[in-house]
Amino acid sequence: MKIQTTPVLVALIGLAGSLAGAWLTASHQAETKTQQVLAVNSTKICSIFKAELWRDNTIVPQTWKADTCKKFSDAMGAWNYQLGCIYDDEVVLGAANTGNGPMRNCGW
Repeated sequence: MKIQTTPVLVALIGLAGSLAGAWLTASHQAETKTQQVLAVNSTKICSIFKAELWRDNTIVPQTWKADTCKKFSDAMGAWNYQLGCIYDDEVVLGAANTGNGPMRNCGW
């Protein structure tokens, strides 16, 4: 009697694919929930400035992205921008003109 291994192999590959898909979905959902928790306890700011001349920190909606802040900076005639977050205990800013949020990130 000959054992058919192809159906078993196909089933195992399908199972591995299903498990990988479930793991990726769970990881994405956990990351999204983490960002939501951070956003609840903080406020996004877009900081635009001309070094040694002026700076303006604007509270912005959670829907703003790095490119939105950069476009705002350009429209206001600023030379630089930083993405930032306001927390109960501190204000943090990312590096200027990089599009990167601060290390303690509120959803940038």
